[in-house]
Amino acid sequence: MKHRFSRRFWEPALPGVPQDAIVLGSLWVISSLVTCMWLWLDHAVPSWDDSAHLSGALGYWQILQKPDLFADTWWTTLWQKAPSYRAPFIYIATVPFLNLFGRGADQAILVNLLFSAILLLSVYQMGRHLFDRQTGLWAAGLCLLFPELATLQTHYLLDYGITALVAFTFADVTLWRDAYRPRASWVLSVIWGVSFGVIMLAKATSFLFFVFPALWLLVEVVRDRRWLKLLQAIVALLIAWLVCGAWYRLNWLTIITSAITANGVGVAEGDPGFRTLEGWLYYWKALPGSVSYPLLLVPIGCFLAGWLLQTLRYGRSQPVTQLDETDGVSEKQQTAAGRNLRWLAVFCVGGYVFCSLSTNKDTRFITPLLPMLALILAYGLTRWRYRWVAGLRWATAIVSIVLLLLSWFPIAGLITGAKNAPDQGTPFPHEQVIAAVADADPYLRSTIGMVPNTAQINPFNMDFYGRLAAFQVYTRELMPSRSNAQDVRSMSWYLTKSGQLGALEKDSARQALQAQIEQNPALELHRSWMLPNNEQLRLYHRQTPPIAVEVASIASDKVKLEAVTLLPSAAPNAPLPVVYQWSGSWEQLQQGIVILTWYGKTQPEPLLGKEARWFHDHGIGLGQLYAGDRTVNPKQGFRIVERLAMVPPSTLAAPYRLEAVYLNRQTGETYPLSVPPIRIGNTSAIKPLIEPDLTVQLYQLGEYLAQGQFDAVMQQVGRLNLYDPIGDYLVQAEQALTYRLQQEPQNQAIAYPLALSQALQRRVQPTLKTLEYLTGLDAQNPHLWMYLGIVRLYDWQGQAAEQALNMAEQLQPSLPDLKLMRAIAAAMQLNLSKTLTLL
Repeated sequence: MKHRFSRRFWEPALPGVPQDAIVLGSLWVISSLVTCMWLWLDHAVPSWDDSAHLSGALGYWQILQKPDLFADTWWTTLWQKAPSYRAPFIYIATVPFLNLFGRGADQAILVNLLFSAILLLSVYQMGRHLFDRQTGLWAAGLCLLFPELATLQTHYLLDYGITALVAFTFADVTLWRDAYRPRASWVLSVIWGVSFGVIMLAKATSFLFFVFPALWLLVEVVRDRRWLKLLQAIVALLIAWLVCGAWYRLNWLTIITSAITANGVGVAEGDPGFRTLEGWLYYWKALPGSVSYPLLLVPIGCFLAGWLLQTLRYGRSQPVTQLDETDGVSEKQQTAAGRNLRWLAVFCVGGYVFCSLSTNKDTRFITPLLPMLALILAYGLTRWRYRWVAGLRWATAIVSIVLLLLSWFPIAGLITGAKNAPDQGTPFPHEQVIAAVADADPYLRSTIGMVPNTAQINPFNMDFYGRLAAFQVYTRELMPSRSNAQDVRSMSWYLTKSGQLGALEKDSARQALQAQIEQNPALELHRSWMLPNNEQLRLYHRQTPPIAVEVASIASDKVKLEAVTLLPSAAPNAPLPVVYQWSGSWEQLQQGIVILTWYGKTQPEPLLGKEARWFHDHGIGLGQLYAGDRTVNPKQGFRIVERLAMVPPSTLAAPYRLEAVYLNRQTGETYPLSVPPIRIGNTSAIKPLIEPDLTVQLYQLGEYLAQGQFDAVMQQVGRLNLYDPIGDYLVQAEQALTYRLQQEPQNQAIAYPLALSQALQRRVQPTLKTLEYLTGLDAQNPHLWMYLGIVRLYDWQGQAAEQALNMAEQLQPSLPDLKLMRAIAAAMQLNLSKTLTLL
């Protein structure tokens, strides 16, 4: 019998290829229709991970509506949207589907149909190349029947797309490995360089699946002296860096920290570690559920039975190959099949090792191995061409299809406990909650502080529905902590629930936090909903919110400060409540930042009678003015009432006076504001007291930064970011402080919080510029030089970082982590001996 191994794809097509295309296309269409039917029947709200990824996709949808490809700031914003090890490519690939079909969870999931096509073609091409077209077709079909892959296709998770991209890249690497024609080899190396870069833009840890194959290839290249292949591999890696390097350069530190945090999640969930036997057997035990018993056992059984029959027929063991009833294949072809199986095994073993080493375990993390396993199993199914084997092959496929469909669409009385049945129960009220908040504050961007965190009611899916509502409502989880008293004073909306509150930890701490909210006299119950499980969801609103927006009949050309009210004096070290009333056009108010300088009299001798000051800069409406999808005339008049709190120095006392300047954050326009007579109100007129607004607290953190209290600063920053999910307070602070530094260039008390606001936005170059400017004002501060060195390290400036760190060492050699930073700087300069000495 003439052997029908496939030719390489750049050679003339085989006669069977058009038929194969029809088969693959039919498989894809049928699979897509089943997936769409499942989505149509399913009414479930997205769970934790699905919602987090859906919110990420919506964030990229938002920024890609107005692309500015030639602006560096736009690209920086694009890459900053995905700062963790979960890279942005899957989100970006979803945007066309959101544009075409509309925004929603089901619409985003449709991107998996694209990845399904990529997966089928990649697996088929690899099977045809390594074995024959029959193996390729069966392997592609198995990928649609594996329960794990089929289930992932109905969810919006990164794993299905990553599986398809890994399969495509590995298929291309396989073709490149076996290509001997220089031109074809170069083309393939460029393709896998681009695809590897795309993989690294899909998930930072995806490269681990290629570590063992890369080492295997390196051994082959050196052994066979194929130096051109080595050159091509280097070029491909350079191309990959061109594709993904900008994102990694900007986010490398947060990628590392988020990956470490993810491992911590695994510990919290009780996943077995790599130091235990259970940790190494975790995925092995999960394999039958991921593949299904028929598709796992029958191919293995066919393989072993065929081997036994071949041994009995020929009187000796034959190499792994394919035989029909009369003919065998050449020994050369047998050797090639064994070589190709080893190549697939290297990929599978390497991926299994790295997945088992991770503390955070989930069956979907190992799905990139399943297409390669499908090739091995398909080879087992098609290895023997006896008629009874063909019948068994099709019987196995039919049984697997029936089991898969029953797990998706269970028939009453036939199957119970289906793992992926669509939820057709009563919908949860996420959309109603978001609508209630948006209707109550139609001209504000709101943030809900949320206590419950269960599979159906959690901050992730509530935040997703808030983003669907024109990004007008965000949700953040309130964790039981020492800062809960501040949390309860810092937000206007809170969501609580009866029944279970947490999925991972005990409810007692959350119940205590929830009690603080529900018993707070400053809050009132706004709405409540009965959930399908008979629990009650409760939405609380601050009775006197910090920001109130009213439509005015007339709008002036410029913003006006109509009234200022405050208490006659502040208690020492206590926030001072203040009420501002602003008026102007929507455009001017929304883009406005007010530079407010308060003056008071100092109390202790010998400074009695002298004036001192403090700042209360902030965006008008705290930067929360936002109309969502409502159409607002930019010239329409509005009145904004702010009920805020500021922190004057403890040595200051009334009478107070105020100077105000308006700054337009878009145009940079500034003009002084006329300040009306300050009204002195009583306590009841301007209470209940809330926390000082975020820019005030950030200014205070700038003082701590100058003193070297970096850890304390970071702890507080995490809390502030909870209250402003988009981080607009940092933009307000940066622009206000930049203006102030221009007026007072020698004031280092302004420069420190400015550097902090820039660093927290990961604006590397402005941060470096400010820190370098500070070295001329505060050159004897070792902490400043340490900060400068760290930011230079973040920007991969090893030599410049070393210079700054050396200055810090001269001023204070005992600074914590200074040696570690110097070791990193030495490593960046490839100075291995110095690195080891410092470590």
